[in-house]
Amino acid sequence: MARRTTAADLRKKAQAAHRRKGLADAAQPYLDAAAAFESEGKADEAIAMLSEALSAPGARSDGATHQQRELRRALAHLLAHARRVGDAIGEYEELLKSGTPDAESLQALAQLYVAAGKTSLATDRLRRAIDRSIAEGDITQAALAAGRIAELMPDSIEAAAQHAALLRNIGGDELLAVLERLSRMYQAAEKLAAEVATCREILSLAPSRTDVKTRLVSLYTRILEMDPRDDDAWQGLRVLDGELAEQIAVLLMDELGETHPRTKAG
Repeated sequence: MARRTTAADLRKKAQAAHRRKGLADAAQPYLDAAAAFESEGKADEAIAMLSEALSAPGARSDGATHQQRELRRALAHLLAHARRVGDAIGEYEELLKSGTPDAESLQALAQLYVAAGKTSLATDRLRRAIDRSIAEGDITQAALAAGRIAELMPDSIEAAAQHAALLRNIGGDELLAVLERLSRMYQAAEKLAAEVATCREILSLAPSRTDVKTRLVSLYTRILEMDPRDDDAWQGLRVLDGELAEQIAVLLMDELGETHPRTKAG
């Protein structure tokens, strides 16, 4: 019966290919060996093997840039899982310096910076991850990165608005939840127009939300108290509560100088 190939066997094969042909031909065997070591519960040996391969003489000058990046990405991943946060950050940063960063690595690096308590660096890498995800055509990943920024910056209207903007391309219950949060942020900041627009969007997605209808009626009423000639507020109020619009129109007749102002379209 043939002996089962072990991670150690795969390592020997990778190292032999490295010596004979260089890193370009050895990269995949190294990755196979690393995966085997990890499955055997020997991540430390995989880390040592990849570190040695990347630091070998000529590793940076044998025309294997793509392969180097793949090995470094695997090494950073292993270090992160081993909770060697500082070492993992170093490898990911080295990876990002060696070429166009990929969104997945940027997000992984951001998570490590969060673990290290470096929120500003995490936020920066997440912003770059959003840009890369969009460039790669992956809006779902871009939205995930934006959501992480919103979590790290809970008081940032800009972060919440960006998250909502990306989720609009996806839809689903998460968009409603983010819009709810954003509307409350606008409310706290006393941004009436933005709050109204967000509530209207919520209502368009969930027409049965009577609480949002009530809130919008209140907002339109406040706006009309401040500016009785706001056409958008009149129109919005008429749609939601025509009777109340009529009552308010009567109360505001003197200010508007009309018999029944704005209670009908036109």
